[in-house]
Amino acid sequence: MSLEFKIVRSKKSQRAEVKKNNSRYFVHSQCRKVERDVSVSENRNENITFAELCKGKAESCVVLGDSMVRGIVYKLKKDNDIFTGWSYGGAHIETITEELIGNRQYVEGRHVVLCVGTNNLKFDGTELIMDKYRVLLETLREKKCRGVSVLGIFYRRDVSNYLNSKRIYINERLADLCKEFNFDYISPRAVIDSLIDKSASASSSSSFDVGLEDKLLNRSGLRFNEWGQSVVAKHIFKDCVKHLNL
Repeated sequence: MSLEFKIVRSKKSQRAEVKKNNSRYFVHSQCRKVERDVSVSENRNENITFAELCKGKAESCVVLGDSMVRGIVYKLKKDNDIFTGWSYGGAHIETITEELIGNRQYVEGRHVVLCVGTNNLKFDGTELIMDKYRVLLETLREKKCRGVSVLGIFYRRDVSNYLNSKRIYINERLADLCKEFNFDYISPRAVIDSLIDKSASASSSSSFDVGLEDKLLNRSGLRFNEWGQSVVAKHIFKDCVKHLNL
């Protein structure tokens, strides 16, 4: 092999090695760039406030119910403008249905939260109440809501033991009905359980439950007090946010 050929091959090898090293440097530098971009993106997301995430989603969640939700609606609306809603004093299940059928409440494309039924306990039988719930849920399905969450009937101090047992049974049926419609069900029991000290013994938890149910109510025992409103509002808030695709 001639010396001239060796020199030419050597120069080619050097150029190939430089090109290879440059390629490696380019790939490595791009990887570092991607890592920096991801890091910046993550930091940017961490700095975004919840209010910014909710921008353009004003009044996308509607809370409808009887007077039990009056203070709850106020707290939710005050906390974030994604919420709106109305409470109807003395409302029955059919009252909300009529409001929807009469288009006095616009719910299409919104997430609807219902809290109604306590005023039906004294006057309607169990099967009639369930029929009225079914008509209400069917009406909401026809309205093409984004989603629906239904609160079970909460404890009231003025009801007898019989009506309280009836309430618990209706809530069990309502949970099944919501599952049939693929709607969310917010259980009063789950709300109470979230307040129970996990360290409390099983033997004492039952009596503790009853005490907590009563402590959520105001002096009349017919509606939630300030603390009760905040507790229920928190559960509604958490349930609704997961439907907003934030």
